[in-house]
Amino acid sequence: MIIFWILAGGLAVLALAFVLIPLLRRTPAAPDLDNTTLNLAVFRQQLAELDSDLELGKLDQAQYDAARHDLERELIHDTAPNGTRPNGAPKPVAAAGGRWLAPVLAVAVPAAAVALYLNIGASGIIAKLEAAGSAAVQPPPGHSGTRPDGSPMPSLDVLAQQLAERLEKDPNNAQGWLMLGRTWLTLHQSDKANAAVERAYKLAPRDPGVLLAYVETLTETNGRQLAGRPTELLDTLLEIEPGNPNGLWLRGMAAFQADDYAGAIARWEPLLPLLEPGGSDAAEVSKALGEARSRAGLTPVAAALASTGAGPGPDAGAAVHPQVAAQGEAGPSAAPPAKAGGSVPQTAAAAAKLTVTVALDPTLAAQAPRDATVFIYAKAVAGPPMPLAAKRVQVAELPITVTLDDSMAMMPQMRLSAFPQVTVGARISRSGQAMPQSGDLEGEVTPVASGQAEPVTVTISRVRP
Repeated sequence: MIIFWILAGGLAVLALAFVLIPLLRRTPAAPDLDNTTLNLAVFRQQLAELDSDLELGKLDQAQYDAARHDLERELIHDTAPNGTRPNGAPKPVAAAGGRWLAPVLAVAVPAAAVALYLNIGASGIIAKLEAAGSAAVQPPPGHSGTRPDGSPMPSLDVLAQQLAERLEKDPNNAQGWLMLGRTWLTLHQSDKANAAVERAYKLAPRDPGVLLAYVETLTETNGRQLAGRPTELLDTLLEIEPGNPNGLWLRGMAAFQADDYAGAIARWEPLLPLLEPGGSDAAEVSKALGEARSRAGLTPVAAALASTGAGPGPDAGAAVHPQVAAQGEAGPSAAPPAKAGGSVPQTAAAAAKLTVTVALDPTLAAQAPRDATVFIYAKAVAGPPMPLAAKRVQVAELPITVTLDDSMAMMPQMRLSAFPQVTVGARISRSGQAMPQSGDLEGEVTPVASGQAEPVTVTISRVRP
């Protein structure tokens, strides 16, 4: 309460200063001689400019005479004696006085402010605010902020040690061990991090979060190498969640480190459609894919063929190697993959563009939330499973007509124009992920010529098993 009145008094003094200082201060008028000298100097400068304009022909004699007459009249007006105008009328004089107001206002302003506050103010709120402030600075039980006695917050290693002691009393808390492991890893204590995450793994050996954390701690102590136990853990993770983005990336990196470039391609290609097109992650994966294909000796077209049927399993790389050997000799001039017995003129391939209309079967409308994601795509009939072009919309926008073309390609060599026949489809993803999952609603039309001008109508009419 005392602080409040001190602040209120200070503000009152500040307000009085703004009011009283102008009343008490007399500013002596500047001598009239100074104004006269200044006006004469301005007159001479303006007259010189008029003379110059007359000489240069900018003004004729009549304009010059009129302008000079105006200047002389203004000079007479500005240099008239104090107290008079050129016509003899007295000049206005500023009102004098005001000093007698100073003591009146010095008493009236604070008195009025106090009276107003006592009348309409709520003085009881000050005590409530003080109580609320005191409660706010008290940390809740178990909080690691400033303690009630004002002692400093414990350091992170102290907190980690306290968590370890609590977990010894509750050893079956898998998430607690996982948190402890990540904390030790942040503190660069890899051995303790491994021990803690291993305890979490023993309690939850099929938890994807635990598996990823275990891989991270193991690689931290193994020079960032994924060979051995980390690879086994990643295979388990992808068995549980085949579309786990982190698992696909790390498993592909493990294959790349082992010089199994076809195996790296087999993991990274399914990962690319799961990422935001044009994002930094997609760019990083595309760059890694390009490096793996280059080291595997794949041309762009051969890379597209090699990815056909390659899955995320551990033996996918072995199935790709014969194709790598066969296609690696084809050279850059190898033709794009085509369905047997079919061919596409070059002009049609270059102009590949599909207009697709997507609608939802009314019988499935109740199973499709309006904010659910709809993936509209075109993929090769005879080629890799990843989309050649795709667009993402929402159920609320259905029915909708979109255009699929080469500008939507996720990789330069995987364009719509590179494949003569495609499958056009649409899928409502319950999870929002690009990887198909059981329970998604979908519909497809196949085969469709990649360069056909007629619109393709896709009806989402079935539930994915």
